[in-house]
Amino acid sequence: MAKYTKLFADYIKDGGSLPTEFALIDDFTDLFKLHFCNYELGFETEALFFMKLQYYATLYVQKYKDRITALTNAWTEFYAPTKTKVHNGNNAFTAGAQHATSTELPFDSATADPTIKNDSEAYTNTLYDTYTDNETGSTSDEAIRRVEFLQREIYNVLEELMDKFKPCFMQVF
Repeated sequence: MAKYTKLFADYIKDGGSLPTEFALIDDFTDLFKLHFCNYELGFETEALFFMKLQYYATLYVQKYKDRITALTNAWTEFYAPTKTKVHNGNNAFTAGAQHATSTELPFDSATADPTIKNDSEAYTNTLYDTYTDNETGSTSDEAIRRVEFLQREIYNVLEELMDKFKPCFMQVF
């Protein structure tokens, strides 16, 4: 460690403060301390360091809190993973006039008609249900996969937020 710099861990140990915006995200203060504990302050004075830290917190923390909240709210579907189909439509199927042709093989070629044509009137069949499917909810497997995805996304959002504060710390060139 250089002679004229100070570690973030020492800044905290000596009573240095953190922006109040950090409390907006659950456990973010502790994560921030653990993430940057071995980084060196990037400014000449602690007051200047705190002002820059406050600046970045004001810019980013609320926006990232909203993103994390949106991802967390998406988990609610996991707790009730039901997939249902909604049927819309009538219970009748209407068919027009039907035409059919059948061929009969004759026993005696001199007496049999080779082709017989059958016709029928239009009819309505009420045994079949015509509907459109609208699926809502999710299966248990779909819900578990969604939660796994959301957990990764929340982790990525927190990592991205941590990266926003790197300019407050010493850069190695």
